[in-house]
Amino acid sequence: MHLSINEEERNIEIDLTQKDEYTVSPYDVLSITVFQHPELSVEQEMVKDDGTITIPRIGSIKVQGLKLSELQKKIQLKLKKILKKPVVSVSPLRITGARYSILGAVSQPGNYPLLKPVTIMDAIGIAGGTTSEASFYRWFLIRKGVVYPLDPRNLKLLKKIYIVRGDTLIVEKTTNMRVIVLGAVNHPGSYPLQSAHPTVWEAIAQAGGFRNDAWRSQIGILHWGKGKVQIRVISYFYPDLKHLQDVFLYPDDVVYVPSSPVGEWNRIISLIQPTLNMFLVQPFGVVRDYYMIQDLRKR
Repeated sequence: MHLSINEEERNIEIDLTQKDEYTVSPYDVLSITVFQHPELSVEQEMVKDDGTITIPRIGSIKVQGLKLSELQKKIQLKLKKILKKPVVSVSPLRITGARYSILGAVSQPGNYPLLKPVTIMDAIGIAGGTTSEASFYRWFLIRKGVVYPLDPRNLKLLKKIYIVRGDTLIVEKTTNMRVIVLGAVNHPGSYPLQSAHPTVWEAIAQAGGFRNDAWRSQIGILHWGKGKVQIRVISYFYPDLKHLQDVFLYPDDVVYVPSSPVGEWNRIISLIQPTLNMFLVQPFGVVRDYYMIQDLRKR
């Protein structure tokens, strides 16, 4: 299955569901047990630069790139020359190549060995699950230098994307995400999200509330999506607490409270662009440039 990564000027397909698992790499340390034959067993054997190991009475064999099951069969085949029915068990004691990282709002962030195929949700479970700080809006998968944002609410998709060696999965923290509030508020600026589901009311409250000259009937919400700025306008004659609590924000949204009726929002964007740039150039969270992942399979 392929997922399509679409941008305004790109259409790239990448197989994010390919399964990956442990294969032997140089400098891995292996334990090899031959049942009922301790003289043929090896407690610790490091894989050499050339991808080989040495086993008693067998000598040097090439192991680099083999899965554990393949390596066991290869050793058993070699041992059949001296044993009738050899039973071999191979365990990695230290893994250097087949690893991935999981960072952010999980109970046990760190590097993990990729012993068997692992999905995004499997990796979360291996790391002890998410913490209360985990964002409901956006996580990130970094693969070969490309950053893909993931929607944590799309559990069906996260259960079908497999981790590949070298991947970094970032469970974004709500505290690492922000909204920007500009215009007729007492303290315009950039503010970290205070809840998992932030509302316009919360954002305006963080910015010190409305100024006396605020034109509340046309509060604009600027959101970057699909390669352009999307604008939502709260058009109530005089929006109250309930109205503003019903409108939810996404990370990096910009809330703009005008001080007079707005005739053309494009003009407003051009006017606030210098101020907006001042906030956007400040790094906040993981990245700002990324590809969007969409599940385009036929259902």
